[in-house]
Amino acid sequence: RSFLCNLKLRDCVRVTPSSLRYIGECRNLQELSLSGTTQINADVVNDIGLGCKNLLYLNLAGCNFDDGVLRVLARHYVNIQYLSLAGCTGFTTAGVYYFMV
Repeated sequence: RSFLCNLKLRDCVRVTPSSLRYIGECRNLQELSLSGTTQINADVVNDIGLGCKNLLYLNLAGCNFDDGVLRVLARHYVNIQYLSLAGCTGFTTAGVYYFMV
């Protein structure tokens, strides 16, 4: 069991998706920054969201991902109070609509 509450992996471009998925085992995580991380995808975000139910702060600024990531965020990250997607590329306005339904 992990007691980690805050994890910042800003600009860690060499971290693999399989490594990022282990973040979901940090059940007490409240703040996570993956800004500038290049390996963000829907599977990674899904695993983190399923495991980190206490997550309140998520920074994905500067990441490149598709609408699938936004779909997972809208479904599984119901407790999020702060979400940064500043400078993100790859998703469309259709992805933003997941947060509106």
